[in-house]
Amino acid sequence: MHRAGRAIPFVLSLLVAPWLACCTGANAGRGEGALQGFGPERLSVHPLSRFSTDTEGRPVIVCHFELRDRYGQLVRALGVVQCELFRPGSEQPDGTQLQDLVWRIDLTTPEENARQFDDLVTRTYTLSLGGLPEWLLRWRADDAAAGSVSPTLRVRFFPGAQGDGAAMEDVLRLSR
Repeated sequence: MHRAGRAIPFVLSLLVAPWLACCTGANAGRGEGALQGFGPERLSVHPLSRFSTDTEGRPVIVCHFELRDRYGQLVRALGVVQCELFRPGSEQPDGTQLQDLVWRIDLTTPEENARQFDDLVTRTYTLSLGGLPEWLLRWRADDAAAGSVSPTLRVRFFPGAQGDGAAMEDVLRLSR
């Protein structure tokens, strides 16, 4: 019995040591310990993005995008989203296009972040981008211009509680 009494503190220290290692030293400043690597590393604009109308019948772009971690799994994250619309046919000699419109959506609060995430069906963030320019509405309605260059939508995500992390981005050519 005397030996068993000495073994109990030893066994308890073996059980507690990994937990203490996670909470001290280099990991203490991060506050995340073993969860490192599960944050967003890649953004993809989902092909479900399309033209639609809002609840009042005004035209909008419904932008779907997803975030994935380094293992390719879907993740959610706090941050700021910036969606940029580029006019078709505005390509400059250096390959850049003329930016026509910018939307900034603050997803840094858990409540707003959850509201914009479609957890039930698409598992994507779903944004309704309104205030579309007249040229975009004409382009969309012009069936004769079917072969013309499509407008470009670039989506950038700045992770972090203040949206100050390094940007991830992807682009999508809009279709009618």
